[in-house]
Amino acid sequence: EGTLNGEILGFMATAPRLTHVQLDIVESCAIGTLTNSKSIQTLRLTSKDVVFDSSHVRTLIYGLQSNRTLTELDMAMPIALEHFRSLCTALKKNCRLECLRVNLNLSTEEDSQIAAVELANLFNTNRGLVSVWNYSYKQAYSPNSVGKRILLKALRRRLFLEEFKFFSEDPFQSWSAAEEEAVLGIQRRHDRDATFNQDEPSISMMNSSSFDSMNGSYFYEEESLNKKISEMVKAVSSSCGDCTVPDIGEVFRGMYSDSKNKEKYQQENKLEVLKIP
Repeated sequence: EGTLNGEILGFMATAPRLTHVQLDIVESCAIGTLTNSKSIQTLRLTSKDVVFDSSHVRTLIYGLQSNRTLTELDMAMPIALEHFRSLCTALKKNCRLECLRVNLNLSTEEDSQIAAVELANLFNTNRGLVSVWNYSYKQAYSPNSVGKRILLKALRRRLFLEEFKFFSEDPFQSWSAAEEEAVLGIQRRHDRDATFNQDEPSISMMNSSSFDSMNGSYFYEEESLNKKISEMVKAVSSSCGDCTVPDIGEVFRGMYSDSKNKEKYQQENKLEVLKIP
């Protein structure tokens, strides 16, 4: 407990074996220094009552653009909507981060509308995120119908997104079924299971009763897809000198969500694209 100065943060950023950091601080500090680390994978800031200086928040956000090691960022301290927008912009250039937790107070429908559009743009660009959570979701207004449609359309494309809780209303429960069907192309069956009716790998969603127990989280059955992608990654990883395995996996993820990219990638690399029923 206490305040971290620049010297201590700089030392932590250069520690070669430091992989997980959890801080409960009492004053704002230049926490963005830790984004220079080549080893830290998890950064958790658990101080909900501390208001960070704008300059410290901006440094953290800008550092994420070039960070290639951090996979989990948990920020329990409150952040402003303008900083959240900057964060979304930064993460469009960072596909390494998988888990994002923020504390964003959305006290008006207008603020929620802005947040929904930012999230949709982020999901359309960043394919690395698998979990997005807002600590203040219970108090967060839901966006208007336009924002809901934009966000739902982006969520449909997120084959690997496992958890999403950002607004007081869950997009797959509270938002109207008509909007879901219009945007997602969902065919509702008698057993209330929902299946995406698209020219993409088939994805079965958990039934509605499971959604209630999951408190708004939703999970996809993707074991078969992951297995096939892993096989393809192994097949080409040895021939990609400048690519890491996660980079290659990211290419395949995008390839399945965009048929044009799939055909283009197949032609350029002379690969046989697996057809997933």
